[in-house]
Formats: sequence, structure tokens, C-alpha cells
Amino acid sequence: MHFEADYFDGKSSRGHRVGVTVEGGIAQIRGDIVSMDIAVTDIHVQTRLGNMPRRIRLPEGAILVTPDHAEVERALGVPKIQIVTHRLESNLAFVFTALVLLLFAGFFAYTDGIPWLAERIEQRLPVNTETEIGEEGLNALDKLILEKSQLFEPRRQRLTDLFNDLVPFTGLAVKPRIEFRDGGWIGANALALPGGIVVVTDQLVSVLETDDLIAAVLAHELGHVQHRHSLRQLLQRSMTGLIAFAVMGDVSGVGALASAVPTVLIHSHYSRDFEREADTFAFALLKRAGRSPLDLGHALDTLERSLVRAKSTNGGRDSEQKKRRGEGAYRYLSTHPGTEERIHAAEEAAKSPN
Repeated sequence: MHFEADYFDGKSSRGHRVGVTVEGGIAQIRGDIVSMDIAVTDIHVQTRLGNMPRRIRLPEGAILVTPDHAEVERALGVPKIQIVTHRLESNLAFVFTALVLLLFAGFFAYTDGIPWLAERIEQRLPVNTETEIGEEGLNALDKLILEKSQLFEPRRQRLTDLFNDLVPFTGLAVKPRIEFRDGGWIGANALALPGGIVVVTDQLVSVLETDDLIAAVLAHELGHVQHRHSLRQLLQRSMTGLIAFAVMGDVSGVGALASAVPTVLIHSHYSRDFEREADTFAFALLKRAGRSPLDLGHALDTLERSLVRAKSTNGGRDSEQKKRRGEGAYRYLSTHPGTEERIHAAEEAAKSPN
């Protein structure tokens, strides 16, 4: 078996034309100034790249360069995987199909794989670690967004008692607590942080007014606590933290994960499934506490009407900040799922004997 090549000694850029004959496991390289015999086992044939000449490495840094791929493959015994790989890379139909499959795989990894992985990690994460994330997350919210509550102390105490009355009916592994803050631009809102911290804004208390409606919203937030939705959402949105926990089991990134709390919980809505899980938990909790699931439906309707009034008052000319305070702040009125659907679910839960 024979092929032609350019020989480079590895010391200069000048090439010399040679012929290479392979016989009995020995490559005989002959040219005007080159004459050597080398065992085929001492020769390394580099992987073919497109239609570029193939490089063949010899001992002591010398190389052969040749475009005669077919003869090289037959003479020097190139692994079949290299040949198959090159043929696939050169097939446009295969490349296009592989690209489409890669895009689909990436899409499903993002939509299904990441939530699945986040749920698995959430189940393994120690409660004390989750609590630490929640505490540091609350500190971040206080520094960046929230302000000290302006509610009168008797009102805060009354709502705290209301919250504590619900807790025994939850069966939660962690002991949740309620915190009151002036919501600023996020307006009427409630947030369930990792570790069982539920933050209620003064604006939400003002809009809902009655204890029954506020209790219903608290029950919904306790549903997020029960299912650890905020922790799962943080993990889904923080790829660094997700990978650290999944691959290395590293909990040293708690601070970095907690720093994402303001962005994730304020600017991101829970998924449709998360909201339904929290609503379902709230309906059952309200019944166990001697309350009606209809209260959550009424709370949603009250928030809806408040939002409509806010828009009409501004004549549809909301500033960006007011728009965020309105549409962005009412997490309960997001389309995941829609308000009407959630109100209907509350009505059905109230009719159910269970």
C-alpha cells in the first residue's frame, strides 16, 4: 500500500516530497533527502477535518501531510470510528437533523429537565440550609425593596395571631412565621420565602381589609411553604446553585442563592402547577381551620377589582413604576392560572364535602 505525502522534519517549515509504502507493519518513507523505516505502531494519524490534508505524526516531532485520505486509511489502519465520524460530519442532512434534535433536547431540558432536577435537589436539601437561604433572602429584600411596616402594632399582632391560628392545621415540618413590610413599588403582595417566612405588605392588608380575606391569602402562601415552591423556583432560576448542589452537593453557595431571592420572587410568577398546588392546599387548610375556601376566591376578586380601579384612575397612562406596582405586583392575578379559573376552583372546593 502506497501514498504520496509532504515530509516536515519539525525543525523547519520546508517540506520534502516523499513516497510512503507500508508492508509488514513497517512504513518505508523515501524521498530525495529522506529515507527511514518506522513501525506503524509508532505513527499517529490525526482525525480527518473536512477536506483538509491529513496530518500524520512521526517520532521526534516529524510529520507527514497528505490529501490522500483513502490510502492513508487503508495503509495505516485508521480506526473505523474516525471514518464514520467524518462521513457523518460531511453529510448535511445528518448535520441538520442532529442540530434540530439538539435544539429539541435543549428545549426539553430547560422546560422539564431543570424543574425535575430542582425538585430532586429540593427534597435532599436540609431544612436548616433552606432556613438560612430564607433569612438571607429576607435581608436582601429589606436592603433592596422592602421598608419597615407602617401598620399599627395592634393590627400586626391581630394578623400574627390569625396566622398562628392557621399553622397547627398545616402539618408543616418547619415552623413558619409572618413578617410585615411596606411593599413600596411592589404594592399589595405576599411572598413565601424558603424556610417558612411569609412576608405580607401593608398594601395587601389595606386592599383586603377583612381578616377572612387576609387569612385566605395566608393559607395560600402556606401552601407555597408546604411544597417549598420558592426554593424550587430559586434553584430553577439559578443554574450555578443548581449545578453546585446537583454535582458536588455543595451548600456553600447559600449566600449566592439567597441573593437571587429579590429578583426571582418579585419579578417571576410561579408556574401554573405551583399556583394550583398552593390553592388546593389553601382550600383544605381553610376547611380544617373552620373557614371557607370561598374566602380565597373573594380575596382574588377583591385584588382584581382593586387593580382595575388603579388602572382606570390613571386613565391608562401608568408610568413604568406604577405599571410594575400594579400588573407586576399582583402575583395572585397572573395568568398562571387565570383569576376566573382560581375563583371557580374556590367555589368548587367550598361545595365539596371533603
